[in-house]
Amino acid sequence: MTYARHTSPIWHLPIHSFPGDDQYSLAEYERAVFGGYVSSISTLFAAANVLDISIDDETFERSKRAASAAGLIDDFLDNGSDINSANELYQQQLNRYQTDDHVMPDVVDVGDVDERLPVAIDLLHNSTADLSEKQRSEAIAAAARIGALAVEKSQCDNVHAYQGLLVAEAVDTAALIGGMASEKVKAHRQTDRFLQWCSSALMFAIMADSLRDLGDDYRSGRTNVYPSISAKRALFSATRKSAKFLYRGSGQRQMTMAALAARRKFSMLPTKYALSHKYLQD
Repeated sequence: MTYARHTSPIWHLPIHSFPGDDQYSLAEYERAVFGGYVSSISTLFAAANVLDISIDDETFERSKRAASAAGLIDDFLDNGSDINSANELYQQQLNRYQTDDHVMPDVVDVGDVDERLPVAIDLLHNSTADLSEKQRSEAIAAAARIGALAVEKSQCDNVHAYQGLLVAEAVDTAALIGGMASEKVKAHRQTDRFLQWCSSALMFAIMADSLRDLGDDYRSGRTNVYPSISAKRALFSATRKSAKFLYRGSGQRQMTMAALAARRKFSMLPTKYALSHKYLQD
């Protein structure tokens, strides 16, 4: 399943339904879910296969929705004219999400919001309503920290402190992934090892993206780290170090190679072009 190409229905259609899903058409579902960071699910779960962790349909569908919502939320936090205000709204929504399972925040009328975002949040909400209170609380706490980190990154002007914020973002993102697992997946003896690998893989991806986008991020206000040669050199060193860890030992190397193979099988195109594919017809 996780090696399927981006044209496969498993990425565009729900493979597990949750209460409340019937309020959206399949076209609305696809527009909301086949976006964001959905390609990362293929990559990460391929590593889980190496450890013989069987990802059930419930976990796969919930993770797919979480990755898509995460990407759209990141865009909301990063692309607004005021990151502080965007994060404040985001935190308010998380609080409502935690205290009232049936009330979804109205983000449609707040600023310039991607129309897919409210649908993606609602679909994710449907899929997490049956998780334990502890699991939901931990996932929401991780999501709240990620929002706060966006603000801290926008104010940070020291590249070494910035690296620390990127590491924290990777750890919290891995925690979110773990929070999407069913009881069956959580009970597997290799799940903790898989989540450790996820943290390392996400750390590399976040470091590499930050290195590549440092100039644009500085100009847009997403960070106050000036894109000097020394700053880029420091980020390059951190990126290389995180990459080396992914190949340390045969077990780590096998998971990494499987993940890279899955990404190539998902699509040879850059993510934004792969995600522009239209599977459903209006």
